Amino acid sequence: MNGQSESKYTVWHFIGCGCTVLVLLGLIAVGGFIWFGKQMIDGVKAGFEDPEVRAARTQEILGYQELPEGYYPGFTMSVPFMMDMATLGDKELPAGEELSDDRDERGFGGKLFDRSGFLFVKARAVGDRDAEDVHGDMNLDLHLQRRIGEGTVEAGGGDVHYSSSFAYGTSDGERVPTISTDMEVECLADPTYVRKAVWFTPGPEDPGGEIDPAILAGTAADPEAIRAFLDHFELCG
Repeated sequence: MNGQSESKYTVWHFIGCGCTVLVLLGLIAVGGFIWFGKQMIDGVKAGFEDPEVRAARTQEILGYQELPEGYYPGFTMSVPFMMDMATLGDKELPAGEELSDDRDERGFGGKLFDRSGFLFVKARAVGDRDAEDVHGDMNLDLHLQRRIGEGTVEAGGGDVHYSSSFAYGTSDGERVPTISTDMEVECLADPTYVRKAVWFTPGPEDPGGEIDPAILAGTAADPEAIRAFLDHFELCG
């Protein structure tokens, strides 16, 4: 009987210890999550405000030796093993400057973009991500109009499937004609991640009817311009 009593005590003793360990593990996990979240927020903030951090992170994600002329590191965001995002704008953000949540400060005439920009998202493949999702990720103030071309070029370390459209943004209430090209980068050596991008440049207004290719030369709808621009980067890294 004493043995049975001792046995019961021993069982409940270990159950009690087990519950205590679970509670402690839960507290450690919550504390770790809070710490990790704070580190990520602080890291994102540093990437906004410190030009050197901003440049280093953008270079790490896009894998360039030299940026295309007229482009500057914008901001980056990373979730380990899940997602990386990097942007380039045609306006250089000053040191200590934060990117506002205000749509007007992100779009045309804002702090990051004036007339040109590049957005790249590398995310773990979970279902399909449409090109429009990249616009949504940046709250990009671009209004897509008529599609004007699509195709595939080999650039940036992979096969780039692109679709170009006439578009426009707004600056100080005025319409700004733009060419916007949505891209998907196919990296055969690394199918784990989906890579999407948007490149937009100044462009003509949609003339309607048949389009003279000459008016698209050098814009984001020009295959040679797309290839030359993307070959600054290693997007399959």
